[in-house]
Amino acid sequence: MRESNKYLRIIVVDDSPVSRKLAEFAFLGRPYVVFITDSGVQALKLFACHRPVVVITDWMMPGMSGPELCQIIRKRLNCRDAYLILLTSNSREDHSAEGLAAGADGYLTKPLRADELLAQLNIARGALRSRRQLVPAGAAP
Repeated sequence: MRESNKYLRIIVVDDSPVSRKLAEFAFLGRPYVVFITDSGVQALKLFACHRPVVVITDWMMPGMSGPELCQIIRKRLNCRDAYLILLTSNSREDHSAEGLAAGADGYLTKPLRADELLAQLNIARGALRSRRQLVPAGAAP
């Protein structure tokens, strides 16, 4: 993401219509371009097409879990610069450690709260800026 592009591209992946609607309301009037889907497979298609800088994914979904989605983005797609946030109703410490080991950068618990989500996006912005500064000259981000 270039500094001149003030709009963060975000994908929200959650099989819960309520969680998707909460995310949608949290983004209203904010400088984000948001794609919302209910499956990991569809999220990968959106990711390939729009190259978002942030992916917010539910942990437990049919077909593909959030940690699996994070692993695919990190390893198979070799994308290290996207900021990945796992969303779950489980707040156990070992659960969050498992998500971070899968490649997630952040962790939010359900029910999704707009203030926590927006705070996490501010952290994402800072991390994304730092990652751009750490990329060696001439290397692809």
